[in-house]
Amino acid sequence: MNDYKDIITQEDIDNNMTTAVMDNNAASETGIAMIGDVTKIIDGEAATIRVYFELREGEEPDNEAIYTVDRIIRADRLD
Repeated sequence: MNDYKDIITQEDIDNNMTTAVMDNNAASETGIAMIGDVTKIIDGEAATIRVYFELREGEEPDNEAIYTVDRIIRADRLD
């Protein structure tokens, strides 16, 4: 899988992301990441990108500050 985090914009997150769920992720400082899927047009086709956001110590999963481009740990294309 390629890392697609450099092509995800804040607009993609705000307008095209599914509900995020919590998951274990070693790349996060807490070992937990929030994961949501973003639909993005790539090479003329709709693609689903799974985006992993860092969940920091003491943060609640519904904190909107998590869901920003600077908090992306990684992003993988699913289809």
